[in-house]
Amino acid sequence: LFCAPAWAKKLDTLQKLVTAGKFSEIVVKVDEWEARSALGDEEADLKRVRAEAAFCVAKQADTLAAWQGFLGRYPDAPDAKAARDRLLELAFSTAQSEGTSAAMKAFINNYPDSPYLDRARKQEEAWAFDDAARQGTPEAIRVFIAEHPGSSMREQAWEALVQTTPGIYLLTAGAEPRPLEGVEVRGDTLVMPVGVPSADALPIVGVNLPGAGRGETSEWWALRGIVYDE
Repeated sequence: LFCAPAWAKKLDTLQKLVTAGKFSEIVVKVDEWEARSALGDEEADLKRVRAEAAFCVAKQADTLAAWQGFLGRYPDAPDAKAARDRLLELAFSTAQSEGTSAAMKAFINNYPDSPYLDRARKQEEAWAFDDAARQGTPEAIRVFIAEHPGSSMREQAWEALVQTTPGIYLLTAGAEPRPLEGVEVRGDTLVMPVGVPSADALPIVGVNLPGAGRGETSEWWALRGIVYDE
């Protein structure tokens, strides 16, 4: 390429800029030639050199804005994949350093095809739960549950919800807490609340009694069975 006669003057200009490490000026210079329709038969080669120089500029800056700018202008450049990989790595580490569920949620929304997606979702979920627990209100916890319906922390969220809500609740593994009203007595018969699981269907049950302990809000018992007639 550099031996082609048509490259004589352009070659000298670009070589001086490469030697000086002035890659941004290479981009500017090729832009000028393109604007004047002076690229000639070397158009494809000059554009390739410009993209390579632009990659060097982005690499020197190594910021999200720099990589986004490079990919926005040169999406099909030979170095586009390397630029994309670095952009995703930098975006993920930036979201991690911000340390908020909002920052991680923005990363997930902006880069849904990222190789960091699974890690980002788990981190966002953990931070969102921490935020809701820190607020300590039923509304905040319900928002977390609504936004993370398949969360691995849903049982912890349900427990936290019961902790912040007056009443007596039946907590069972894998199911939402059920508020329990008083058991009705008809003669010598107890009328069990609708929906209460049978003892053999669910071996461990947690019962929350607000004001009875555990952080001054509740006490918990693990029951190995429910005997309805005692």
